[in-house]
Amino acid sequence: MPAAASAFYYAHMWASFHFGGCFYIEGGGQALSDAFVRVIESHGGHVALRSEVTQICTTAGRVVGVETKKRGRFSAPVVVSNAAAPLTFHGLLDNTDLAKDDLSRVDDLPLSCSIHQAYVGIRGDAATLGLADRSVFHVQSYDFADELRALESGDFRKQRWQLGNHNLADPDHVPPGRSIVHASIMADGKIWEGLDDASYREKKQELEAYLIDRLAEAIPDVRERIEIVETGTPHTMWRYSWNPHGSIYGYAASPSGHSVHRPAPKTSVPGLYLAGAWTFPGGGFTGAMRSGWHTAGLVSEDLEGRDS
Repeated sequence: MPAAASAFYYAHMWASFHFGGCFYIEGGGQALSDAFVRVIESHGGHVALRSEVTQICTTAGRVVGVETKKRGRFSAPVVVSNAAAPLTFHGLLDNTDLAKDDLSRVDDLPLSCSIHQAYVGIRGDAATLGLADRSVFHVQSYDFADELRALESGDFRKQRWQLGNHNLADPDHVPPGRSIVHASIMADGKIWEGLDDASYREKKQELEAYLIDRLAEAIPDVRERIEIVETGTPHTMWRYSWNPHGSIYGYAASPSGHSVHRPAPKTSVPGLYLAGAWTFPGGGFTGAMRSGWHTAGLVSEDLEGRDS
């Protein structure tokens, strides 16, 4: 593993894989989001979609609600932000000075990588056509330092890549006679910033062609079978999540930035809490979900304490 990564964090991750197993959510990530909405609404809550939050509002040193772009202000004694921690404190909180005790961690920790991805819908059964595994990693070199240099320079041709066959994980999630496959490579999101439209499109097309070439190593005639391609770059990840540089795991899993070293879920601003990949315990589906569960417990304890 890279010298800059936390051996403790990765050992925990691999132990959970070997002892607990690997699971795929039937219906994909959207099914998980829909399940959360059902639970919230069944308990009297309301989910407001397409309601961009523009500000976390404070009065007399504590949180009093949020301001939204289209729906006005929502008042509340508690705000749980699952936005990126740097965005929460520097872009949303109306008074950054209130959070000065949090900023050393927020600003000093290294960010995780981003990702290049191509999701491809093809005619035929990908398993019989050549991609017979749900997930395959192709490692070009065991020199992690050299691969990290390639990532930081944007040379994706010198990096490892991953191929996936989603039919094997969730066969009912695709139309009959079709397959969903993907190819992905890690990325440094900073390299995709500051490009004009023409340069961005050219770079994205080059990336897409390379990713499809990788799929063609498993399915030689994949190009003739393609019906739809959706390609994502670090800019795509940023546009949908507002995570700085399109980071996909929050902070990097470095010795100084994993789990307990991340910004605390209970901030120094009364009423403001963090949840998601940028706080304890970390990124990924499991990390973010455990974070929400943990933060909800803290909020519940504090609200009960205020009422008593």
